[in-house]
Amino acid sequence: MVQPLDEIRSQLRNAARFSALWNPSQLLAAAQVPLRRSLSRQGTAGRPVAIAQYLTYACPEKCSFCNVTHAVEDWQKALSRDDQARLVDKLVPWAGTWAIGGGEPLAYKGLIDHVGRIRSRGGRVFVVTSAGSLDAEKARGLVQAQVLTVSLLGDAATHDAAMGRPGAWDRATAGVQHLLTARNPRKTTVTLNCVVDLQNAHAIRQVAETGRRLGVDTVRFTWLSFLTPAERATEPHDVTAYTVEKERLDAFDAQALMAEAAAVERDFAGLVQFQPRLDATERQGWFLEGGGVRRGCLSLWHTVFLRPDASIVPCGHLFSEPAGNALRDDPRQVWNAPLLRQTRLAQRADPFVICRRCCKV
Repeated sequence: MVQPLDEIRSQLRNAARFSALWNPSQLLAAAQVPLRRSLSRQGTAGRPVAIAQYLTYACPEKCSFCNVTHAVEDWQKALSRDDQARLVDKLVPWAGTWAIGGGEPLAYKGLIDHVGRIRSRGGRVFVVTSAGSLDAEKARGLVQAQVLTVSLLGDAATHDAAMGRPGAWDRATAGVQHLLTARNPRKTTVTLNCVVDLQNAHAIRQVAETGRRLGVDTVRFTWLSFLTPAERATEPHDVTAYTVEKERLDAFDAQALMAEAAAVERDFAGLVQFQPRLDATERQGWFLEGGGVRRGCLSLWHTVFLRPDASIVPCGHLFSEPAGNALRDDPRQVWNAPLLRQTRLAQRADPFVICRRCCKV
């Protein structure tokens, strides 16, 4: 059963951590989204509040749980710097907050210029990175952004194993230190993000401890997004979600993880957040076959998802044909094109299998 209050609480809790990304008009627009989603018969969305840009699908890491990069590494090439600048000039006046991910954004050589151009046009920026190549010079450019999030997946051994590269933990923590040194803490928030996977569940406390030691503003844990083979078989959409065999789930001690998560929340109160927001029953069911939550997705109604070539799609994890291209087409028309409207209505009526373990709900 869809629980609208839980949807709203979860998203408000997440947005509050990153309040610097939103201006008053965006907050007002976002506040209207739940009502519009409930009442809209055509799936027509109002003005978006954010752009979620997969800047590039290139990535030097080999994250074991990745549900995007390796499945689509041969897809669209990233835009040239000139086209990227044109895209920014076109979209910032319409939706001023940009969430930049990938792949690995640092693999795009024009990242710093891209962030700077968004900021010079009055936009606000959120960047997610593994920080594997983040030196002091790049950090000084990146701290133009309001929110910078670095992936950290456990202690050194656990993180390196999850990333598939020796020395990844040392590079990530050094990158965080560069950001903290370069930033103005009144203008730039630095966070850690840890995807809680079956392989690193034992090390979530070490992530919180590392965050406290480094002096970051927030440590955010996101529950793993995945499907079992049986769940994938019931998902009608073309998706590339990380697959976990039922035998692995059955052998996994989810109760011990949830007990540790509750203890970490208590011991690091004010620093740690788990996303999405789940009650005790939902937590116990997340790592069971058929688990997750049945919530409508607000992101479909307020965020424009861009592939590296500026194609507009309903969501980064629904690999349908694009509805249009933000560089070539009028994005205002594409935003309410039939594909996006139909996806919103279908997901509202019955949350997709792929959506039930998504950090955005």
